[in-house]
Amino acid sequence: MTIPAEVYAALSPDERIRAAVAAIARDDDAELKTLAETCPRKTYRMIDAAFGEGMERLKMLTLAVESDLQGVALDFYIAAHGTDPDEIRAAIAVAASIEAAYCAILSEKGLDRDEVVKFGPARHSAVHKMLTLSTGREIPELVESRLALMREYLTT
Repeated sequence: MTIPAEVYAALSPDERIRAAVAAIARDDDAELKTLAETCPRKTYRMIDAAFGEGMERLKMLTLAVESDLQGVALDFYIAAHGTDPDEIRAAIAVAASIEAAYCAILSEKGLDRDEVVKFGPARHSAVHKMLTLSTGREIPELVESRLALMREYLTT
């Protein structure tokens, strides 16, 4: 069945999205291509994409770091109620490593950590307490691997 061009032209963005998802689900590349090609074209004025995307990536990185640290804080507090001190030390070392990598990437980008704190989400008090215990307990290999991931994310 051939669908008239007027039908494609009249699709709302939501209808076009639903049709595209349905085409993907049935592996209909031709329909997906037609939906893309018949989509209205618009011209936009916007702020410099590198700036806007850079700010968005920094915000997402900050959220990811805080989320990771909250997960480690949960591991830390669970371990603190157990009997294995190695689990407690491991959680502290992971937290220290994440924070060290984050501070390193901010420094590489010429960003002040205290200013970024005001830009990002509020740090949970459990994370703050855990990080107070973690100073100097970083795992160099983990710091480097996390730092490499952060560099890659910010430069993609």
